[in-house]
Order: sequence, then C-alpha cells, then structure tokens
Amino acid sequence: MLRVFNVWIYGITQILMKMYNAEDPVVMIGIGALILKMVVTYPVLALCGRGAVDGLYSEIFRLSAADFIRGERRRRIIIVTLWFCSSLLIALNTSSIGTVIHALGAVSAANVFIYPGICLMKVTLQTDPSMKRTKATSL
Repeated sequence: MLRVFNVWIYGITQILMKMYNAEDPVVMIGIGALILKMVVTYPVLALCGRGAVDGLYSEIFRLSAADFIRGERRRRIIIVTLWFCSSLLIALNTSSIGTVIHALGAVSAANVFIYPGICLMKVTLQTDPSMKRTKATSL
C-alpha cells in the first residue's frame, strides 16, 4: 500500500525505506522507536496468545478448575517457550518481510471479514431460532 501511494503521490518506484540514510540521526530515532514498539508490544501479544492456547487446551482436555490451576505454571512455561522459539525460528528462516506481510494480511482479512460474520450468524441464530435450517428427512 505504501508503495502504491509513493508512486501516485511522488512518482517514486523504488523502495522508500532504502532511500533514507541510515546514519541520519532522525532515521536512527525512528529505528529506535520501532525497536521500542516491538519490545513493548511483544509481551502483550504473547500474553493474549498464551491465554488463548491455555483456554483451548483446557477445553480440549476438559480440565476441571482444580486441574487447570494445578498445571498452570507448567503449561505457562511450555507455551511461552514454544511461542518464543517458534517466533525466533520463523524470523530466522523468513527470507523477506514480504512473506510475513502477506501472512499478516491474510489473518487481518479473516479478522475483518470472516470472524464478525460468524459472530453475527451465531447471535442471529441464538436470538431467532426459527432461522435454523432443519435437516431434510430424505437425507
């Protein structure tokens, strides 16, 4: 998207980030701000991801509240270790940021279009049970 706007507005067909001088203090401050953003947001994302995986694990294995609390520390350590190692392996093996951007675009499209539609259908079916389809007797 950034590239499209660069071509439209400035007529620039090169990659915009390569046009900046890396030794410029303003650019260094911008890079520092990006690093700070990553350091601050990664724990929040890891916490949300850990909670989602932990909840899914407890649902799949039907853990009681006592079992859930008893194994929480071990599960937390395992989930965070796997999360960190998998993100590190992905970062080391991804050849370009474009691959990651495409994957994130697909996930964001699902968050914008697919999941709200599923939630709307679920709420509609809960509020108006007459909208549920009944299975044909011939099937």
